Amino acid sequence: MFDRLRSFTAGRSGPDMLSVASLVLSGAVNTVARFTGMIALRVIAAVIVVSALYRMLSRNVAKRRAENYRFIEFIKKFRDGFSYLSEDRRQKANYKFFTCPDCKKKLRIPKGKGKVRITCARCGCRFSGRS
Repeated sequence: MFDRLRSFTAGRSGPDMLSVASLVLSGAVNTVARFTGMIALRVIAAVIVVSALYRMLSRNVAKRRAENYRFIEFIKKFRDGFSYLSEDRRQKANYKFFTCPDCKKKLRIPKGKGKVRITCARCGCRFSGRS
């Protein structure tokens, strides 16, 4: 029995972060469907489960790996966006933040310096601001 299962799963991609996230999402959609009684949501949850199982049992490992990599990069950008907000809050007491008008880089200047001439380190653009 175990030999058959082992031979069946050999060469398949198996569970990865995207598959697990899909299964969690389908569980959440199914829970909402139970409370609301909407059959369309149950169908959507079933489609998500089928696609997750397809990904796990797929033999095209390179393509599944690329999909999972894109998903991980998306999640990483999402997390980094929120960590940036908390870092800005901590520094807001001591620094004033400016955005370069040319390259849109975020710059910080110590507070309490009055009117200052700011030079962007990335593009060299000069502009004025009050700190």
